[in-house]
Amino acid sequence: QEKVCREALSRHAAECKRTEKPFDAMVAFRSLGAKSSQEAFLGPYLSNEMKEKLELDILTFTMGFLSFPFPYAGGLKKALGAKDRIEKAIFKLVPKAREYIIGGNEPRCLLEH
Repeated sequence: QEKVCREALSRHAAECKRTEKPFDAMVAFRSLGAKSSQEAFLGPYLSNEMKEKLELDILTFTMGFLSFPFPYAGGLKKALGAKDRIEKAIFKLVPKAREYIIGGNEPRCLLEH
């Protein structure tokens, strides 16, 4: 997780230096939280494409908590769809994690526990 945080902060610092403008910290830190959670929970099982998709779904799911609690339209409906996509992605990774642990290897992320 520390590596993810350092990379993100370095990227934002470089962007601020290049553009001479501040960055939107709220969006940046939500994104950072999503990335660090992915690394801790799913670690080595995520391709770059999966990381990007999951990050968007995690952010959509998070924003759903801030929306009007009506599940048929708007933010909450999108959040519920994102939750379903997150679950499907994780369920696809479980057999790989199980196989890794059954092989006698040490856990690298929470999915392997």
